[in-house]
Amino acid sequence: VTKGLTRTMQPARAWDCLSSSQVPGNDDLNRNDSGDNELWGEMMQLESSDEEARISLIETERLGLESTPDTPQLQGLCTIGLRTFKSSACRISIVGKAHTWHISQCGTPRVLTQPRNNTVCNHVVTEDSEEVQVFLDIPQSRTLAGTLAAALNTARFWAGAPLIFERNGKRLKLGVLVIADPKPRTSFDEEQKAMLAALARAAVRELEATKAA
Repeated sequence: VTKGLTRTMQPARAWDCLSSSQVPGNDDLNRNDSGDNELWGEMMQLESSDEEARISLIETERLGLESTPDTPQLQGLCTIGLRTFKSSACRISIVGKAHTWHISQCGTPRVLTQPRNNTVCNHVVTEDSEEVQVFLDIPQSRTLAGTLAAALNTARFWAGAPLIFERNGKRLKLGVLVIADPKPRTSFDEEQKAMLAALARAAVRELEATKAA
């Protein structure tokens, strides 16, 4: 319980849990579209180039699950994401040292925390880019080939905009604003990416304001 708000754990769906473990005994499921099956392992083991500063800021700002309230404003941003992009899920997540905490979410059963390496959010914070990351169809993604989500064909579409906090001249990606859907998509254009990035910036402002209060 955080500031009067009760968080209720619900069972995770398969598409909520993106595992770094290779699925054994099925070459077709473990092969990506290029036939190269190395990228998924590399992606899941990477750390951000600013990892020490990133984790330090998360700890300093106490952006963990129990110390960060799910405010009506954060819920409102998730609702906007859900409706604007006609997705099945929208989450505001913080990627910690070992776990990903879903601070606010709507559209799916509530999954409060997952091992960091089991989430696509890890890919966003470890990329040397501030761009929105989009997977139109996860099973066809070279980057995510071999993950549980790719194998089970459940989480098909996924897009995430990094939550960027500025401190001491550094821009640190502490988490991700995510939209996801069990159905694949054929496109997610630049305007949509810009809108998702704007929602992520609004989430950062709300998290900053909550901590300053």
